[in-house]
Amino acid sequence: TSIGIPISVSSGSTTLVAAVAGFKIVVMHYAAIGTATETITFKSNATALTGAMPFVANGGIFAAFEKGLFETAAGEPLVITVSAGTAVGHLSYELQK
Repeated sequence: TSIGIPISVSSGSTTLVAAVAGFKIVVMHYAAIGTATETITFKSNATALTGAMPFVANGGIFAAFEKGLFETAAGEPLVITVSAGTAVGHLSYELQK
């Protein structure tokens, strides 16, 4: 079952989903808009899961895949790193063994 959460983070690294012992966090979809010229990177704790995705002010992205786009290592949090400004949007994820 997918769980949906909002994204509303300022520059720096922010935990979106806390680690759950023995489970991977699998991102099923996300949508994000950057409020400044910035990059957004999703991470498994400190390990990049995506490249640094560049945004122009008020530019956005949406991605979805029914089997999951990317996943954290088991027992690690899902983190987003924003280089400047703010990123807003939403994502859905599932916990998997």
